[in-house]
Amino acid sequence: MFYIKTGACMVRQIDIARKTGFSLGVVSRALRSEKDPYDRISEETRVIIRKAAEEMGYTCNLQASLLRRGKLPAIRVLLPAWTSPDITRLTMGISRTALEYGYPLMIHHYNENEDMDYLSFLESVCREKNTGVLFYLHQRMERKVLRKGCEKYVASGGKIVFMNDRNFNFDDLLPDMVTLNIDEEYSGRLAAEYLQGLSCRSYSVVYNSENAYDVFRKKGFEDGLRGTDGVCFPLDFPRVGEPYGDFVVRSRKIFDAFFDGAGEIAGYPLGLFFTSSFLVYLVMNEFATRGFRLNEELHPIMVEYKNISHYPFFYTPRIIMPFYEMGVAAMEKLAGMLKGAQEKSLLLRPSILCNYHV
Repeated sequence: MFYIKTGACMVRQIDIARKTGFSLGVVSRALRSEKDPYDRISEETRVIIRKAAEEMGYTCNLQASLLRRGKLPAIRVLLPAWTSPDITRLTMGISRTALEYGYPLMIHHYNENEDMDYLSFLESVCREKNTGVLFYLHQRMERKVLRKGCEKYVASGGKIVFMNDRNFNFDDLLPDMVTLNIDEEYSGRLAAEYLQGLSCRSYSVVYNSENAYDVFRKKGFEDGLRGTDGVCFPLDFPRVGEPYGDFVVRSRKIFDAFFDGAGEIAGYPLGLFFTSSFLVYLVMNEFATRGFRLNEELHPIMVEYKNISHYPFFYTPRIIMPFYEMGVAAMEKLAGMLKGAQEKSLLLRPSILCNYHV
């Protein structure tokens, strides 16, 4: 038995075969992430070969391995067709991590109102037997049809990681499905903790009761305020599909009811939590018009969903949703699954950014 020193060159399976004395075929089968039920390699042999590979710094050529198994060596990513910074950050996290692992990406977008977008996607990945799939779920997806497509793909040997499913009860889509989601309620608890630290005497929340995310964040805010007088007067601005002018008129009535009921508020400063950035400009202008002084009588905090840096009255603070981190974690978990690892679901937590400067 002899060993050819590879130095800075890439270690090949033939190098491992020379060092261990086993044939190239035995080495190749022993290094596969998925054990062939028909091979007769002993566990002792497998351990010897894998230990030698690790000592020599061997890295599996994923592209070649996948092509030999008839799979397209690319990660397929299905994302909603939203022109939002969150999807951009999510895509950046996926793409940068995929580059580190050496996986090319094929990114597709779907319209949440078009069933055929994701159905045709699932049919294509089953047909092509590609490497793996990152799938961003949406609450409007038809459960039975989605389950059927995913089951077919997994049965064909595919690996799939889901994102954004926890709040919409997709947990039963597949057995032992790996999911990543953001703890929406935690963003509300984070806002409550921050505002309590400013010694606010009363609290309000600006939200949209028709939006599931807003409702989760509001609940977290209310839970975080336990031990205080809680939310004294919420501002609910449901979106009903009306023209913006009509919305402003209706909003005026909401504001009037809020300020008429201000006597129910324990006092100032008032801590104001925005569950999203959608209504920041409208609400903050209303408070400014009525003479409220920022950071004296009013302490706002918001969940960041878009860049509002041109609003001169609202630079701090913000709750940042970890979409970039979700993309990184999703790609890492899928890479682990492709190597045979058992991965678990993950719930990511938002973080708070204070002293925001443009």
